Amino acid sequence: MNTMKTFNKIAIALAFVLVLAGLGQRAYAQTALSSTTTSAAITDTTCSDQTFTLTSTSTMAGLGTQQQPQTVIYLDREMDYVKSVTDSTHVVVQRCKGLGASVRSMPHLSGTTVLFANVNGANPPVTAFKNQQESSEVSGACTASNQIWLPLVYMQTGNIYDCKRTGAAGTTGQWVLVNNGTMGSRGSRITAFCTGTVGSAETEYLNGAACSGATTLTARTIITTNGTLANLRVVSSANFLGTGGTATKVFVNGSATALTCSAAAAATTCSDTTHSVAVFSGDVVAVQNISATSDTAANVAASVGLY
Repeated sequence: MNTMKTFNKIAIALAFVLVLAGLGQRAYAQTALSSTTTSAAITDTTCSDQTFTLTSTSTMAGLGTQQQPQTVIYLDREMDYVKSVTDSTHVVVQRCKGLGASVRSMPHLSGTTVLFANVNGANPPVTAFKNQQESSEVSGACTASNQIWLPLVYMQTGNIYDCKRTGAAGTTGQWVLVNNGTMGSRGSRITAFCTGTVGSAETEYLNGAACSGATTLTARTIITTNGTLANLRVVSSANFLGTGGTATKVFVNGSATALTCSAAAAATTCSDTTHSVAVFSGDVVAVQNISATSDTAANVAASVGLY
């Protein structure tokens, strides 16, 4: 009888622990970091309160102090506290108030990606950005719902990891590295080009051959290791006409991705440094150019980083 009572007490205690564990998991729900970009270069590197001009401050609401920040931003291995949101495109930040490797004040180009975290339940925003990376933290399989914040940002190296699918319709995840918008030692690039003048109002591919008439895709790049495509840059040896919307698009497995840029009239370059696309071993990458009516672009070349 005593043995049975003891067993029941243990079972009840274990059930109680499991309930608490479940409550704890719900309290620490995974939250995706939001992002925007700088819309003006930041040249002042002094450690002071400064105003940053951003593309948008939407959802970046919240005042805070170093001890109890409500919003924290991260760009180019620099973490700052948001002191106030001035309007839809300006924030005042406290620089050099971060921890460890984040105690720095660096210049930043216009168009730099800005990640930001707001309060996530009991998890202060500062916990979204880590100082050092443990070797076993971001390797192999992963489950996005088990992470408090995604992507994972490591300020000392600038490495950013996300938990992505492992197959076209996969439900499991794999850690994928994005190297903070720079090539770094971990990055490579995919290039594509065509020669001669583009055709008028044609959907063409950069096949490494003539630009005009390249309406059939013949050149592809096969991904050999999991990674992320980002930082699309396109150049032409002659002005894009622009009328009708000249655009260059990156395709993965035959489908257009968010990586695309449109060249304005009389421009010779365009770029997309905002979007990124996860790719996996076996994926097939191609580049398409949609020319405008009577376009004058020629010898179009594109490059996209693979991180």
